[in-house]
Amino acid sequence: MLREPLSLFPPAFGVTTYSVDPGVVNTEITRHIRRPLLDVIKTISMVFRTPAEGAYTTIYCTVTPENLLHTGGYYRDCASAKSCRAGQDDGIASKLWAVSCHLLGICWR
Repeated sequence: MLREPLSLFPPAFGVTTYSVDPGVVNTEITRHIRRPLLDVIKTISMVFRTPAEGAYTTIYCTVTPENLLHTGGYYRDCASAKSCRAGQDDGIASKLWAVSCHLLGICWR
């Protein structure tokens, strides 16, 4: 959601921004979950991506020449994609930007 406000930086700043969806990645985030939910997660984890697979799109956006990517774009599975409706809502993005700046104690427009 913050990709659009960040993409408004003047090109002279040399800032490019992308939102990256790694997919469902099998990480240690479930290490404190207890049974029976843990059993369910382990059962379906075979369809999760490995951490390396989850990193593919991030690496893709990092190494692909900037002229082949859209700054402010949303990327999934090493390709440009359409984000969910909430991710395209400028009003929600502005509110998230304001709250983020407030929580960080910064004034950044």
